[in-house]
Amino acid sequence: MSPASTPPPFRVEHAFNERALVGARWWQDQLLAAVPTDVTRRNVLRNAVLAAAGITVVSGISIYAVFSDGEEITESDSLAAQKQYGWSFGSETEALQFGAAGGAPFDAADLRRLAAELTPSQARYRPLYVATLFQSLAAQPTATPAAPLLPLTSALRAYNSQDMVVAQQRGQALASLFEGAPAGRAVIVDLPGPEAVAFAAGLAHRLEPVFLFDNWPHPRGVVPAHLTLAAAATRAPDLRQAAGRRPAQAPPAFILDRNRLAAYTDASDRFDNRYMAKTPSLASLRALGISQIIYVMPTGEQAESDDLVDDFVLYVESGIDVKTVGGSDFRRDPAAGDAGYYYGGSPGTHYGFWYRYGWGTSTRPFRIPTNVSYGYAYRPVRRLTMFTSTTRVGAMRGRPAGFGRVGAVVNSSRGGRVTGARFGRSGSFGRGGRGGG
Repeated sequence: MSPASTPPPFRVEHAFNERALVGARWWQDQLLAAVPTDVTRRNVLRNAVLAAAGITVVSGISIYAVFSDGEEITESDSLAAQKQYGWSFGSETEALQFGAAGGAPFDAADLRRLAAELTPSQARYRPLYVATLFQSLAAQPTATPAAPLLPLTSALRAYNSQDMVVAQQRGQALASLFEGAPAGRAVIVDLPGPEAVAFAAGLAHRLEPVFLFDNWPHPRGVVPAHLTLAAAATRAPDLRQAAGRRPAQAPPAFILDRNRLAAYTDASDRFDNRYMAKTPSLASLRALGISQIIYVMPTGEQAESDDLVDDFVLYVESGIDVKTVGGSDFRRDPAAGDAGYYYGGSPGTHYGFWYRYGWGTSTRPFRIPTNVSYGYAYRPVRRLTMFTSTTRVGAMRGRPAGFGRVGAVVNSSRGGRVTGARFGRSGSFGRGGRGGG
């Protein structure tokens, strides 16, 4: 074979020229032949090529860049980094953005009580409550922050969008269908955070909201969790009032933020505060006597969120019937004005809901709607997602590599003090780091 036809052992995969890094990343194709087939090319690059350069992975913290002036970048769980160095880690001087729907600030003491106030009143639901987002309001850093922090309670503003107003009315419409409904039913609401909160407020006089928000807000958050948090604080009086009218044994409504899996790339300048849903385990649902679940999405034509596929398949295979409904299936009746939202858009079709879903019928007269999604025919099917191959431990599933991670800039010349954050491996630095903010 002539030298011209001999493939080079290495090739340039990526070159970079920025203040922090100057050089090139090389890839050797033969590396793949020496590793198991289930090891990805990215992991080979990270764990073999980068390891050869002195980069290590220890206890979930990896060092993936070292600079000549004593600084290095260590990668860790984003939420853990926020708990350690503050909610706005790396963006301490940046403000939260609320847009035209933003309003006045809150009383700080009221905000610090939010996690307790939104705790389910029924003891059987409390173990399933995920208060992480609400707990951010009273949390204090466990280590010295990289820069002075503005308290989250001071940064938050009231939030009430038109989408939230509509979502609350749609929640009221679904709740009305639970009047006189048999036990054993539950709702999972999977809408964008502020709308999910408002939908929960609409449901709350007949169902008990169990919030499952498992991240913290950040000024550059991939997930705009600050809007969800602000919406919860804004709707807290509605939720409190509804709780006083709710039946003592109300069925649960598990509330998710559909933005938890928002799109993100390694080169982003955003803070990766994505997270996976902590849905109830099969054992928990059985203990609660749940046999039927309504899963609420923005529209009925959408698929279930990627991190729920395996859970829903397990539920159905174990005898729990899961059906979907789009929030858009509940529409305003022009004759009823703004206050009237109904399944199928009319009082005449509204009470055909359970009949359409095959879970009984109503004593009220109804006609079958023809202008709704086919959620009543839903059956989950396994499909490949970024979560498919992750390991499940009990009721929890392990996260994919690189999901919900952030880099911390550590300065060894300052005794290992954290001086800033790096939001993406090829993205920007925050506070005290190198390069643009």
